[in-house]
Amino acid sequence: EEAAALAESQNVQREESGHDASGLYDSVGADSAADESSAELSGISETAQEYFATARLEREQARDQAVSTLKTVAESEGASQESVDTALALMTNYAQWTVQEAEVEGLLASKGFTDSVVYISEDGVTVTVYPGDTALSATDTAKITDIVVEETGMAADELKIIEIK
Repeated sequence: EEAAALAESQNVQREESGHDASGLYDSVGADSAADESSAELSGISETAQEYFATARLEREQARDQAVSTLKTVAESEGASQESVDTALALMTNYAQWTVQEAEVEGLLASKGFTDSVVYISEDGVTVTVYPGDTALSATDTAKITDIVVEETGMAADELKIIEIK
């Protein structure tokens, strides 16, 4: 039962990292005139803004659900020490990844990327980015890769970059 709970928390994280960007992007609709003017001011389409907001919310909810499951395992009276240790290690990883995601997103914004969402897991890093009016160039890809490798310690081959238009 403990092993099933640990596996479930890891599956939640894997499902989140398997985001289908096109599905969310295509399902986003127009809202209010205020949202449209806000989108125009930031240089990013309203649809893209909503995609990034939805992706961040889903990332947070998935992580919260996984941590809740791990807390249940760690606090259960009959849990083996190995299960408790594994749950605590995973919770520590999730906390570290959350901080790194925010740091990378901030650094990407400072390099001129209008919006991005970063997802880190044991499987690697996924960066979904809005490059602005032009497509991602080789220089842009190199900037993103440098930031991710520097901030996370992950190798470049563990990085997936998704461009949102």
